[in-house]
Amino acid sequence: MKVAILGKSRFNGILKEQLSEEGLIPVLFENTDEIKSISGEIGQFRIKTQKETTVAGCVIVTEEPTEFVGLDTIFDNGLPVVILLDDPEESPAYMTEAALVKAIKLAGKRKKVLYLSKFVRTSGSGLENLYKEARNLGVVFVRYGKVDINRDNDTGIFNIRLTDGYDEIGIDTFALIRAGEAAIGSNPGRIAKLLNLKLDEDRYVSGNSYFLSPSLTSRNGVFFLGSTSASNLEEEMLRKIRFTTSAIRAEKGEHTEFAEVDPGKCAFCYTCYRACPHAAMAPDYENSAMKNLNKACQACGICVSVCPAYAVKISGRNVGSGFAPNTLKVYSCKNSGEIALGKITGEMADVYSKISVSTVSCGGEITAEKIVDELKYYEKVLCVTCMDDACRHHEGNKRSRLQISRAKEMLKAAGLDENRLVYMQVSHAMPYILKDCIRDLVG
Repeated sequence: MKVAILGKSRFNGILKEQLSEEGLIPVLFENTDEIKSISGEIGQFRIKTQKETTVAGCVIVTEEPTEFVGLDTIFDNGLPVVILLDDPEESPAYMTEAALVKAIKLAGKRKKVLYLSKFVRTSGSGLENLYKEARNLGVVFVRYGKVDINRDNDTGIFNIRLTDGYDEIGIDTFALIRAGEAAIGSNPGRIAKLLNLKLDEDRYVSGNSYFLSPSLTSRNGVFFLGSTSASNLEEEMLRKIRFTTSAIRAEKGEHTEFAEVDPGKCAFCYTCYRACPHAAMAPDYENSAMKNLNKACQACGICVSVCPAYAVKISGRNVGSGFAPNTLKVYSCKNSGEIALGKITGEMADVYSKISVSTVSCGGEITAEKIVDELKYYEKVLCVTCMDDACRHHEGNKRSRLQISRAKEMLKAAGLDENRLVYMQVSHAMPYILKDCIRDLVG
């Protein structure tokens, strides 16, 4: 099987060697600017360049993002934090947005922030609003022509001398944030867009979420090695490489549950395409409808809940109601609530006759309409999802919370008690909090 490696990295040689030892065929695309499109799913990714199209079973991104150094060591000693762009050469355009976001974040924490740049860019998407927000928070913008930086090794203070050809400014700071040496090649945001992956606010594809560590992304068969916040970079990268090659070899390609789209009902509105966290929805132009890439689908059900035409369902699954008056209906995420419930089964024997539990792949698959409909059969409904930033499907828990809020509004509008609906977040390690909540609800 071919494995596509996208991007430049000093670890590419080690990665290629490791893949070859596993019997895999590495295909390197160092100049990612030449890639026009990436489509398909695990086992059949199609990478199209100006010259040819390559079919690969998996994709590994090694492109390292330009990142700011020193962000974890901001000294609160009265000296400003200095963000420096365009030194020693013009910074890539996408760095403007990243720098503004970081300036806003620091200024929001009451830091004095100076933003230094040779060039002022305003043509990017939403940049004007970012500039405005930064200015309102007190960020000071300085345009310079030449910069000279010296660091006092005894005090650790950076002395920055700026000139625009007329005046000269001197700035002292402990925290100099500039484009790091980790910048190799092109914009990782472009690669993420080609692969339909999301970047977090620090321009990492997967953030630091434990369940995606060390190199998994939200898309089956796509691995990301190019970003790490670890101080022991080499050791961490070697660990990622070993994990990635093992994961590729272990992939069986067997997927028994996936979304199915009824093309006769599909409005071709792209709602499911935009909402899917796993890039499993794709346009089917021949039928003027969306289609599901089965091997990419993780059956989270988010597409089902957002489809305005009710054209999507999960194959082989029916999250239905059962008649049990005066009891509690519990919708429990299999990655959190279900595990927590499993730890207290013996201690809940006396109340299990009063509750009905439906396990879901993700809280994001439950709609407000479905929740309200359950009140025909149950006195109360409890939805249990993962903690924030711990959802395997990135935003399923947030969607679930919004659906509960919608359902409560529907009850209020009908003059009914909104407290019949309860939403809570737990981890697999919080069984007793869940137990107490259930006992309170059943009385």
